[in-house]
Amino acid sequence: MPSIIALIVTVIPILLFQESLAASQNPIFKSPGRYKQFHVHYDFNADGTYQELDEFAIIVLTEQGVQMFKEMPIGMDNSGVRSTGKRDIEILAAYTLKKDGKHVDAIRLIPQKGIGAATSGVSPTDALPQLQQEMVNFQSVDVGDTLVVSYRAIQKQPIFPNNVIVNHNFPKHVPHDDAIISFSAPTSLNLRVEVDGIENGEKTETVGIGKGASKAASNIQQVVWRYQNKNPEAMGSQPVFSFPRVHISSFRDNATEKEALNKLAAAIRSSTNTPAPPTFPSFPKKPGCKFFGLLGQVLPNDGPDAKESYKAHVELYFWKNENWLKGAADEWKKPACVFDDGSPMLASLKDGYSLVFKNQPDWSASLSRLQYLKNKFQNEPFVAIAEARYWSDYAWQARGTGFSSSVTPDGWKLFRERLEKEERILLDTKLYADALPIWYDEMIIVQSALGRPEDERDKIFLEGAQKYKTYYPIYFTMLNFLSPKWGGSWETVDNLVKWSVENTKEIDGNTMYARLYWSASQGLPKDVKLFGDTLASWPKMKSGFEDLMARHPKSKWNLNNYAKFACMAKDKKVFLALRRKIGKDVIDAAWEQKPSLDLCEVKFGYSQ
Repeated sequence: MPSIIALIVTVIPILLFQESLAASQNPIFKSPGRYKQFHVHYDFNADGTYQELDEFAIIVLTEQGVQMFKEMPIGMDNSGVRSTGKRDIEILAAYTLKKDGKHVDAIRLIPQKGIGAATSGVSPTDALPQLQQEMVNFQSVDVGDTLVVSYRAIQKQPIFPNNVIVNHNFPKHVPHDDAIISFSAPTSLNLRVEVDGIENGEKTETVGIGKGASKAASNIQQVVWRYQNKNPEAMGSQPVFSFPRVHISSFRDNATEKEALNKLAAAIRSSTNTPAPPTFPSFPKKPGCKFFGLLGQVLPNDGPDAKESYKAHVELYFWKNENWLKGAADEWKKPACVFDDGSPMLASLKDGYSLVFKNQPDWSASLSRLQYLKNKFQNEPFVAIAEARYWSDYAWQARGTGFSSSVTPDGWKLFRERLEKEERILLDTKLYADALPIWYDEMIIVQSALGRPEDERDKIFLEGAQKYKTYYPIYFTMLNFLSPKWGGSWETVDNLVKWSVENTKEIDGNTMYARLYWSASQGLPKDVKLFGDTLASWPKMKSGFEDLMARHPKSKWNLNNYAKFACMAKDKKVFLALRRKIGKDVIDAAWEQKPSLDLCEVKFGYSQ
């Protein structure tokens, strides 16, 4: 498997290797694929930079292989070992060669942008550089097909200055018809080669004519190794570390090389920008509520940062691991699965789907992935919701986000057709899809957008709010459509708030009063004041916030917003008490809209 210190890898070779390890206790395990072609060539430079050309052709041998190659996107990191060394990747070819000779192009996935910062102040992109990848996904795979992938990688910054390490293992149970490992490098690198189970390579040496370079520096050595394994052994008959291999290193001995690797590993672990590598699902601090994420990764669990991080994970799972996607949906629907601020984790599923479709400009690629999910998970709520969100976002793509007057007739036509498609999907799947409360949230939105009778929409809201009392997005969505900007009134909004408080009082006390008027305050016109121009009552809202803080005392997000509304209500005593409690735990996002924290501090004379 092509690798630099076994950490820089293409996904196809490692897939067969990992799949084999997973079945290591099964002596009759059959490799999921056979390498018809396995060609890897390196052009090393004296400073440790290099160019790599990889060409693979794999014949799919088993149904297990079919599922594996369909489910796992294939590609390569464009950033060396985690955050070490910038690398440029160019996918040259990626397609399925069907048995009848037809070529089916693989889907090019957009580069992943990271899935959540490891620490505050670190952008998601910087936090997970290993997820910035050039990826493809094979949607058309059957036993007997050949998967073809080739790419060029240019390592622009050396991982080990003036040194290189390359290791290739060939598991004996994986058949190879034609494997070639080759490199060219200046003789000044003094490469040390260890070969086990593979014949010595063919070596040539030429004298280059490097401009301004000495003869010794311009000498080029070239080595080619060839390997075949047409009669693979049964899995488990050989220890993992007895695999045939080619190991190339410019370090003088194994001890020096090991020291360099340990230093690199320590640097990676100590980097605040680089979390642990992806592995199996880990578990959060909240008992009984699994987080399907990266082992050892610390995610934010409060406010907007938590929501952004979790929905980015949903985007990752949608493309890379649908089993984790299902696991997340099944787990997060539990009422106990909430962030520190009390908001439901499940809302991240819906928002994550929208992130998927927003970041993938090829709508056909997303639709193809949805069809795959529908085939694999029949009558599953999380798939129905994904499909509904697809048509909703696709509808708004046709309409655009401008004023109604800016929408063309064709835009309106497509907008309505696609929303009607979403509505039909929701209605057809209700018998099982409403097991997720997102179904009600979505149904209220699409009915309102299509101008369906209000009594139909109200019926859906009442059913959802009574069935899922603490799934707050249902209430927020209904409140939005009852507000003046959608033709409603503040009297109607206040009636909804009062009803919602009573509906949830046994569980949440008066928190819904604070939550709903908090929601209503977002996006108010500049000339509309929450306290004065609406029916919001500060004493009732304060009572709601007190109940909210009692139930979710760890939330700095709720605390900051409580202080902000105290300032808006001109409650000096409460604001100063809350501001002292906040201390240095200021969350800027809570103060983005007026009033600003600085203004409130000056207004009420706060000083540290």
